Amino acid sequence: MPNFDIQTSQNVNVEYILAGLGNRIAAAAIDYSLLFAWMILTTFIAGFSSEALGPLVFLLYLPAIIYNLLMEVLLNGQSLGKIAMKIRVMKIDGSSPSLTSYLLRWIFRLVDIAISFGSIAVILIAFTDKAQRLGDLAAGTTVISVKPKTKLQELIPISTNEEYQPVFDEVTILSDRDINLIKKVLFKYKSTRDLNLLRKMALHVKNKSGITTDMTDIKFLVTVLRDYEYRAIHEK
Repeated sequence: MPNFDIQTSQNVNVEYILAGLGNRIAAAAIDYSLLFAWMILTTFIAGFSSEALGPLVFLLYLPAIIYNLLMEVLLNGQSLGKIAMKIRVMKIDGSSPSLTSYLLRWIFRLVDIAISFGSIAVILIAFTDKAQRLGDLAAGTTVISVKPKTKLQELIPISTNEEYQPVFDEVTILSDRDINLIKKVLFKYKSTRDLNLLRKMALHVKNKSGITTDMTDIKFLVTVLRDYEYRAIHEK
C-alpha cells in the first residue's frame, strides 16, 4: 500500500499508510450488505403495515439513505465496514474532517459510486496520488489504514511493574494526541534513523511540558512514553 507524509503543526513529518483499494471495496461490501439487510427488513415491516403507517415507510428507509454520512460523522471517519477493515477517512493535511467534508463525500457518492456503479471511484482511487475518489477530491480527504504495523510493546518496552519510578511529573501536561505523535515518530525513526525528526519531536515535547533534561532525544522520548503509560495505568 502506498504511503504519504504530512507535516504536523509541530513541524514534524509523519508517514501515513493509504488504505488499499481492496480494503476500501471490502469495507463498502460490508456496509452495503448491512444496508441490504436493513432494506429487506424495512420492506417486510412495511408490507404488514396499515395504510395509516404508510407515511412512516420513508422514515424506515431514511437510515439507509444517510448511513454513510451518519456513521462517518459519529464514528470519526469510519463506517461499520471501515471499522472491520481498520481504515478511516482523514483530511490530507492530517486533521480530522469537518462536517462539511463528510457532507461533500456523501453527496459525491451519487456520482462516483451510485450512478457509475463504483467505476469512477475505483478508477480515481487507483490512479490518484493519494487514492482519492471524487468525493475525496472535493472534500480534501483520503482514506488511511489505522492498523498498526507493529504493537507498541514491540517498539518500546513499557515498564508497568511496581518498581518502575517515573522520571518526569510534567508528562501529565501532554495530551493523548502528543503521545500518539511520539509513537509515530519513534516508529518512523526505527526505519529511517532520522535524527532531525527526533530532535523536532523532543523539542516540541520539552516546549509544551517545560521539561529540561540532558538525555538524548530518543531516550527522552522513550522515557516520556514510559512515564505517561505508567501514570495512565496507576492513576486509574
